[in-house]
Amino acid sequence: MNSMCNQVCSSGFYGRDCLQNCSGHCYGNKTCDPVDGTCKICAEEYIGKKCDKLKKREHRLRNSDHVPLAVIVGVPTSVIALVAIAVTCTCYRRRSLKSLENSQATRSDENLKESEFTDDSHQYETLNFSQKHI
Repeated sequence: MNSMCNQVCSSGFYGRDCLQNCSGHCYGNKTCDPVDGTCKICAEEYIGKKCDKLKKREHRLRNSDHVPLAVIVGVPTSVIALVAIAVTCTCYRRRSLKSLENSQATRSDENLKESEFTDDSHQYETLNFSQKHI
């Protein structure tokens, strides 16, 4: 109010000649009372008639009913990422082992075919040599 009390203060101001600033911490960004600067309800972290005092940290933590968004999103995301990594590693390892087994089996088959061919050639040469000398 102005000094003659015939004019209401602008929003955000109170007191004689409207020289005092409201705290700005009234609930829902409401403006304070234009005469004495009080708020009906304070914003979450503030106390006092004018909502100009910050709650003590322990009081804020104790009265906090909400879980931070980082925890709500972070924990499940981390678990999903770890499971995906484990599945990927397991699949990669199985493919690597299967590939190794296949390559070893292929080498064994090739070695077996070569030895058969070598044995056949040796038998042919032996047979051929025997027939020439008969």
